[in-house]
Amino acid sequence: MSYPTREFGGGYCVPHFLKEKILGNDILTKQLTGPEGPIGSTFFRLSEAFGSLSRTWMLFTMVIPFAAVLSYLFLFLLKIAARPTVVVSLTLILTSLAAVGCFFLAGEVLQGDQLASWREHNVLYKQTSEVVADRTSKAIGTWCILLACVGACALVALRDAINVAVGCVQAACECIFSMPSLVIAPAIEAVCKLTVIVSLLGGLAMLISTAEMRPDTMTVQGEVVGGLTRHLEFNDERKLMLAYYVMGMLWLAELSSSLSQFVISYSVILWYYHPKPKGFGPTAPLVRGFIVALFYHLGSLALGAFMLALLRSVRIIMMWISRQAKNDGSMVCFALASCCTCCITFAQRYLEFLNKNAYIDIALSSSNYCTAAQNALGFISSAGGKVLVLNGACFVVCIAVVLGVGTCTTGMTWLLVTTNSRYTSDRSLHHVENPYFVSAIAGFIGASVALCFMVIFDHVSDTLVYVFVWNRSHGHNTVAKYCPDVLLNLLEYKKLEETQKQAPKEEGGIFSSFLVAVSVLFD
Repeated sequence: MSYPTREFGGGYCVPHFLKEKILGNDILTKQLTGPEGPIGSTFFRLSEAFGSLSRTWMLFTMVIPFAAVLSYLFLFLLKIAARPTVVVSLTLILTSLAAVGCFFLAGEVLQGDQLASWREHNVLYKQTSEVVADRTSKAIGTWCILLACVGACALVALRDAINVAVGCVQAACECIFSMPSLVIAPAIEAVCKLTVIVSLLGGLAMLISTAEMRPDTMTVQGEVVGGLTRHLEFNDERKLMLAYYVMGMLWLAELSSSLSQFVISYSVILWYYHPKPKGFGPTAPLVRGFIVALFYHLGSLALGAFMLALLRSVRIIMMWISRQAKNDGSMVCFALASCCTCCITFAQRYLEFLNKNAYIDIALSSSNYCTAAQNALGFISSAGGKVLVLNGACFVVCIAVVLGVGTCTTGMTWLLVTTNSRYTSDRSLHHVENPYFVSAIAGFIGASVALCFMVIFDHVSDTLVYVFVWNRSHGHNTVAKYCPDVLLNLLEYKKLEETQKQAPKEEGGIFSSFLVAVSVLFD
């Protein structure tokens, strides 16, 4: 007996008794495509989704330059109109979330032909059973609407922070566009980090390949059958080698970030102390910063990177322990491991913030890491509320740009994979079975590219604020000679009379004594 079928998952035929291009609701289709079915399980869904990625590799090669162009466009727009760019970007993101949520929730109110047409355009109904598609659509729609509402409330609450950040953004844009080499720094950093990560992952793969492969066995009707699955077996020596290599990977990854932060800080300091009008600033600032970092401060950068890598590795171990404890049903161990993970995560985030300011102080005063960290703690505790707000004010702008580029990249990818016959035709070698997954991955790549730009942008802004405070405390009346006018007005700078000048009092904070002790130990 024959019955009509349709292609599913790029290589399967399932029963299809409906005129529409959606899966049927019969018993056999439910069993095949349900959560426990052979072509509806989570493993199959992931395999199918990653198969779509392999067929769209040319599309992803265009996503990266597209995201880079969008990032440069956002930087230019921030230079000429910072506040409208941020507001429009956040509004675009929230509107997109609301539109996606309304689309997925429309099935709750539509009926008849309109409901059938909606299901035709909802790809979930072409990939899963009707029950699963209904439940997934409702969940996606609810979360999108909820995120849009929360984002709108946050936008209203952060309007004052956005106003404060505009002046800092303009000063950072003036610095970036005054040094042509700094404009291409994000691309250089992305290429260097990608090279380091790929090289380290290649070495890790070769190290894993030294393990022994052992077959798994199972008993079927009293007979022991082996070879159906296999696992890797590491002896104690290889386990130590693997742990050592992973720790080294994390250290080198953090060191590359530390080196980048120092070079950017050094370049910004050179530009800051170039008297106004600054023009194109100093000559070859990135090259000079890299040479100084490599020959004079590599030990300090390596120490800061090692502390971060150590915290990160401990955090990964605690997360693994908490997951294993949850799987084993030991809720007490799970709660303890989760608390430890939260504490370590907090310490890691604080150390990242401290390191960033410490590297700025190293570039300014050529001190060692511990002394620079102590000075950074003094800056954090004595700089004043408005300076501290400015020190992180560009975070809102960075979030707006990263999410804006990610949203635009996701939208463009979605239009391509759902309207171009190259990706929609079942007979095409580049057919995309799961456009949602492909679009999400493209958006993630676009946001990652934009993040490379915004990390540098945020660090330039924080460096300018730190150098302003350092200049004001070491030569108050010389600030107007170097500091950008936008930052002067924002921080309400005024010259002091000779009788009013006094040395600033620096407080080291709760970690000051520890850093002093470590500094003496290393000296």
